[in-house]
Amino acid sequence: DARTIARLMNGRSCAELETVINEAGVYAGYERSSEITMGHFMKAILHTVFDVPNGQISTFSSEKNNNPEFEHIAYHEAGHAVIGEVIDPGSITLVSAYAREGERGGFTHCWEAEDTPALKSAERHIIQALGGAAATEQLFGSFDAGCARDLDQAFDAVWDLVTNNCTCGFHLHCNGRDSEELRAKQEQAVAAEVERYYRKAKDILAQNKDLLEGIAQGLLQKGVLTAVDIAEIRKGCRKAA
Repeated sequence: DARTIARLMNGRSCAELETVINEAGVYAGYERSSEITMGHFMKAILHTVFDVPNGQISTFSSEKNNNPEFEHIAYHEAGHAVIGEVIDPGSITLVSAYAREGERGGFTHCWEAEDTPALKSAERHIIQALGGAAATEQLFGSFDAGCARDLDQAFDAVWDLVTNNCTCGFHLHCNGRDSEELRAKQEQAVAAEVERYYRKAKDILAQNKDLLEGIAQGLLQKGVLTAVDIAEIRKGCRKAA
């Protein structure tokens, strides 16, 4: 899938692409494969571009489906992916989740057109950042460890919108000095905006339960999903977002 590889390598050098291709060939050779597959490319990209250790790059066996910790991570990342796919279909290029040997984690990579308006881009990333927390809260009634980082990211992004872009009518500086009263109003505005975006994230997930479940189950089975995998999952959803 050249399109997905190109989007994952967007902004990278030709030398990095060459390294990925060579490493994909090494994986294929190690498996005595007659051809270099997309799976080999994904392993190479995960290791070379995203610094995921080789020990974490593998197909997850069915026994891991019963691991509650891995299940939380899978739904967390699925929450991020669903938000991105609904707001901008086809933008999610890679979703990964793992939990093994005391290590756990995951990430969702999205591609965005260069001509996307700045405010639209910022709002999309805020809602997507909140998707992991929204998914785990709706399904498990609790947050996982990754939610704190996501919330920090969302608050920072909203703070930037409120103070630097005046989205709620408040600017950070007042005659060259910070005003305590102004800052208090800004903090209230930020909290209200984050809450609004969080409700929107929950609404999107509630309206796209099939897609959320499909991506989460795909991660539980494979650990890594590409844009092609997600497109196939969307075809089987009763409600196309």
